[in-house]
Amino acid sequence: MLVAVDWGTSSFRAWLLDAGGAVLRTREEPLGILKVPNGDFGAAFDSLLGDWIDETGAPAIAAGMIGSRQGWVEAPYAFCPAGLADLAGAIVGATSPGG
Repeated sequence: MLVAVDWGTSSFRAWLLDAGGAVLRTREEPLGILKVPNGDFGAAFDSLLGDWIDETGAPAIAAGMIGSRQGWVEAPYAFCPAGLADLAGAIVGATSPGG
């Protein structure tokens, strides 16, 4: 299982995926990175997805503006063309208060 997140400037979208990539659940909130109170992305993440993480133990991967300078953790750009190894090498980690 995997929790996939697209956290942009104006909205938050998440999908709980099974091992084959099929969508089991979706969640969408109008809580883009510019609307997160005090920029507390970790607490917002736990509030939005803590139930899925607790229930399934699934790891999460997030994309979108959450990885920008204004987001949770700034992720570097990958040089293009980029292969899977290049993309994997550009991943940065973040830990929410819930772990």
